[in-house]
Amino acid sequence: MNLSQLKPYTKDLTMLIVEDDEFLRSSTAAMFRRLFKLVEEAVDGQEGLEMYQKDPHRYDVIFTDINM
Repeated sequence: MNLSQLKPYTKDLTMLIVEDDEFLRSSTAAMFRRLFKLVEEAVDGQEGLEMYQKDPHRYDVIFTDINM
């Protein structure tokens, strides 16, 4: 399956990316922005948690680094 085939399934979804490595976070976000309606970024776990707690229903997918 390629990106154009995925787009119909993801175009209405939102994503939060939580990653402390700036290059990895920005490049991952750039890729997912081609697929998702909204992609937001958090620089660490604390910021990601705060963003999630503000509106737990805002994100359909959370993509996070396990080791930060």
